[in-house]
Amino acid sequence: MCNFPKPRQDAGVTIHAIVATDSTGLAAVRTLLREYAAFLLATLGPEPIDIEKLEAELAQLPGEYTPPYGALLLATCDGIPAGCVSVRCIHVAEGQTVGEMRRMWVRPEFRGNSLGKALVDAAIQTAQQMGHPALYLDTVAEKVPAALHLYRSLGFQECPRYNNNPVPGLRFLRKEF
Repeated sequence: MCNFPKPRQDAGVTIHAIVATDSTGLAAVRTLLREYAAFLLATLGPEPIDIEKLEAELAQLPGEYTPPYGALLLATCDGIPAGCVSVRCIHVAEGQTVGEMRRMWVRPEFRGNSLGKALVDAAIQTAQQMGHPALYLDTVAEKVPAALHLYRSLGFQECPRYNNNPVPGLRFLRKEF
């Protein structure tokens, strides 16, 4: 079980990050990730996004995000699902396993209250508790520059490609512990 940052008060909004292992939490994460997919389709177009693969992943949740090898984190504001992020184990080199942060999403109406930072902090803490030496992620920095700024402010640095994600313009980042 992970210990997440204490609930915070920013502009009157209470933020909690929890591991989504119950049916209500999983349903909320599925809804959020469908919104995330819609954003990606609108932003990047249909080419790099395999909706059928995403739907199969959603049907299997928590799947590869099951502890102790992964985590599915759900943030709520006043009990309303507001954002999510996931962490899973990946292999980046022969014999080296690290954490990967994926599917980071904050609903537009909850942005500007440090919710994204709270989710990334929780993902970092989760990866550390899993014993990973680093946490990796990829992002389309030109389409979501605020995300790149957040990741850099939390100590993520650019790194070589570590996956075969076909999305054009991806930047690859990692934070070593």
